[in-house]
Amino acid sequence: MASSVACYGLAVELPKPHLDHDPGVRTKYRLTFVFEDDVPALEEQEFNRAGTRDWPSYLPRPRIDTSVSPAQIEVRLEYEQIAPYIESLRERVDATNREIERQRPEREARDEVARELHREKEAEFADAQRLIDEFFPD
Repeated sequence: MASSVACYGLAVELPKPHLDHDPGVRTKYRLTFVFEDDVPALEEQEFNRAGTRDWPSYLPRPRIDTSVSPAQIEVRLEYEQIAPYIESLRERVDATNREIERQRPEREARDEVARELHREKEAEFADAQRLIDEFFPD
């Protein structure tokens, strides 16, 4: 079952990880979750912030890395850590999803205020252009 991070009706699916041997340490494996689509900044920020208190201390903390293209999560784990890591990662994605949903009404209200301000400024600009055209007809 795929976990997802959703915002404004969009979702970023947690992709199936690619498994490699860690070339530096024979007892570890490298899991790389490569996102096919761009990860919006909101999802990245919330994911990287979510669940830091609840994350198991014996597992490396996941971070969505958008400095590479495509964005990804990469981690090196011992065999025994793989299952708990994936379970914890799914919980983290779900926590991120819940937090984004909780914030949605406030974000949508701020977006609407910003759109209204933009419309007002565009109307003001059109009025200013009309005044200039009146004073300086062609």
